[in-house]
Amino acid sequence: MDEYYYTEDLPRALITAGLRELEEHHAADFSLRRVANACGVSCAAPYRHFKSREGLILSIIAHINAQWMLMQREICKVYDGDRRRCALELCLALLRFLLANSGFRAVLVSDDRGLSDEHKMEKSKISAALADHIREYLSELGVTGAAADRRIFSVLSMIYGACLITDAHSESYDKTVQTT
Repeated sequence: MDEYYYTEDLPRALITAGLRELEEHHAADFSLRRVANACGVSCAAPYRHFKSREGLILSIIAHINAQWMLMQREICKVYDGDRRRCALELCLALLRFLLANSGFRAVLVSDDRGLSDEHKMEKSKISAALADHIREYLSELGVTGAAADRRIFSVLSMIYGACLITDAHSESYDKTVQTT
């Protein structure tokens, strides 16, 4: 058995392995057995820390959100009082965050097949937190309601779209390299 089996690090190791599993197989084909195998533990070991496969997936998404919220709080401290700059820096930071963390990006931009409503709600927290900051700035400009919603949708679409384009380019590049 692996060194994680009897340590407090096992939940963290399961989350990390689960993140890789989601990146490779998405939620619909998520295998707790493969996650346990990646950690070198029995297939029953994850159940000591997570109630179910869905519980581990929810913990993975919550882990991603916690990482982003920590970063977001730090940015908001730096740009306290300047809503425009804060919203801009948050948008750039989210893009960098997603591009730098392919596992996080894979989870957040993947389709929602295989996810419960609770999972979808947890997954949407990153966008919702950023949308709140953008909405505050737009409100300061007098843009509210449907007009604000459209602008927020456009900004989030650009961020997630950039991630999808990057992934598509990477996959295309990887295939080209493998065939040459």
